Amino acid sequence: MFIVQLHFCDSLIVVVIESAESGGSMITARFAGEQGRTVFALPGRVDQSESHGCLALIRDGATLIRNSNDILQELAPMLEKTVSSKLSNLSSDVSNYPALDSDENLIMCSLANGERLDSDELQKSTQISISKIFATITMLEIRGLIKKRTDGRYEIS
Repeated sequence: MFIVQLHFCDSLIVVVIESAESGGSMITARFAGEQGRTVFALPGRVDQSESHGCLALIRDGATLIRNSNDILQELAPMLEKTVSSKLSNLSSDVSNYPALDSDENLIMCSLANGERLDSDELQKSTQISISKIFATITMLEIRGLIKKRTDGRYEIS
């Protein structure tokens, strides 16, 4: 059994790969479904007990994964909606600034709602490489969107 959670600020989808009918993966998938998250399932062979959980999820409405494009097609509109929603809730008015690229959006989203994160925490929450984190936060600082605190953490200006 294997479970993958892909997230952008909040968990958007859960991917369950080859799960038996009982266990932690199924519990997580059911909680995700109850919270309105999209659940994907990738069963193995139908004659193997390790696939019965995923087959049950698909029967109950989970999305069957055939390849990575299945996930990307479902995730793209959700990410656009989430980015728009998160950016509209930022404490600073970013609409007065030139358009933000995807990495800048991820960082701004991570710092939304008063969050104060250091570069390592930003890397973990955005999954952007640490070198790209430093380049992006530098540009956001130059544009006056974020500031570095004396404790080394970043926050929205």
